[in-house]
Amino acid sequence: MTASSGRRSLGRELLLPTTALAAVATLALAWMTLDWALEAHRLAAEVRLVRTANALIYELGQLSSDAQRTVLYHQAQPGSAARSAVEAAEAQASGAVERIAALALTERGRDLWRDLVAIRELRLGLQRKLLDAARSDGPQRRSAFAGWDLASERETALLADFGVYNVKQLDRIVREAESRRARALASLAATLLAAALAVSLVSMRIRRHVVRPLLAMSATAERIALEKVAVPVEGEDRADEIGVLARALNQMTADLVLASHRLAGALAMRDEFLSIASHELKTPLTSIKLQLDGVARRMETSGESPPPWMAAAQRQVRRLETLIGQLLDVARIRAGRLALDLEETDLAAVAQAAADRFAPELERADNALRLELAPDVVGRWDAGRLDQVVTNLLSNAVKYAPGTPVSVRVRAGAAQAVLEVEDGGSGIPPELRPRVFDPFERGATARALGGLGLGLFIVRQIVDAHGGEVRVEDAPGGGARFVVVLPRAEVAASVQEAEATV
Repeated sequence: MTASSGRRSLGRELLLPTTALAAVATLALAWMTLDWALEAHRLAAEVRLVRTANALIYELGQLSSDAQRTVLYHQAQPGSAARSAVEAAEAQASGAVERIAALALTERGRDLWRDLVAIRELRLGLQRKLLDAARSDGPQRRSAFAGWDLASERETALLADFGVYNVKQLDRIVREAESRRARALASLAATLLAAALAVSLVSMRIRRHVVRPLLAMSATAERIALEKVAVPVEGEDRADEIGVLARALNQMTADLVLASHRLAGALAMRDEFLSIASHELKTPLTSIKLQLDGVARRMETSGESPPPWMAAAQRQVRRLETLIGQLLDVARIRAGRLALDLEETDLAAVAQAAADRFAPELERADNALRLELAPDVVGRWDAGRLDQVVTNLLSNAVKYAPGTPVSVRVRAGAAQAVLEVEDGGSGIPPELRPRVFDPFERGATARALGGLGLGLFIVRQIVDAHGGEVRVEDAPGGGARFVVVLPRAEVAASVQEAEATV
């Protein structure tokens, strides 16, 4: 029996309405399959574009950093060789700029790119003035250096914004694909259920040949939707509409599986990029930091006053070190490798040490620090990670509430310890609070301050790993209060039992 004769026989048994229903279902499935294939192709193209843009942004960031370091070297040792090195580094960076400009960026990406190009041109102009004034030591040189330093920081912040935007683009692509897949599966289930109901009303005789296969297909589709597994639908060898439906279902399932693999690959690529970038940046940054510290120590020993560029360079190195550390922590969190070294720890001592270490930053931002630390707040925690929690919360207060009082409180209950960091800033609107602990989320003012928006995300992951909770609320006098609640004896005992079991 041929496919066409089989369809005619089935039409006679199901009558015209059932035949029309089968045709509509087949066309719908074919349309969904084609639509998904086209969507998968589009998403793959977007992923390739984002990967290319990310690689070029990373390259541009490296080249710009090289050029800025060469400018700093020229300030220390002016000469034609150093200036030629600056021009060579900027020429390489200009090549990366031209390649990025040729990409088919989105409207938002174009806006970010135009801002980056504008600040880059401004920095290059100030840089030329700085190089021309390198051999002088008057106000002109100091003014040129200050303007160049600010433009360099802004360019670095915009490069970070572009990188964050690309990561969010990947997240958007993943969400869009998952949404499209869910709609396709829901449409498929609805189509099959409608077909099953229509066929069951025609005849009991058709039930064995038509309704039961459709019910089996429906069950398979529901299993695919619920369990997210690729299960083949039987009946591809039939030469009627049931065979067409089975083949369309299997083709769509194959497309969904392929798209899922691509999405998983995109996620793995993102996490691998974060991990590799963090490790690769850490080594040269450590070398630069050691060299700067060595120069500073030698100048201090010889009684020389450090030049203005020294503090700027060290500040940039510390900033990059913090960003790289955050990226490395995020890579560990994504890979499930955020390990804790649990030991008996005094939370008040951790808070005191972090506040003492962060005191210069607080003083520079004109934040008055108040400490209210209860004694003997002891639990089984990871002291290093809790120090990171306090530091990130203090850094958040400095960034968003400069010039206001900052309070750090530690108090203890019978089974819990509580850490509070409160600032006197403008606070966080209620509609934004559910997202403040999400990765790469930043307030509107943070766009001008730089950063990746990972500090609070890392805080939540560390607190969750300890079995605690963190929340943000309004401070009584205005501002934001971050409250960290950590379990003490109960969780410590459960952790010991788990370690013993392992």
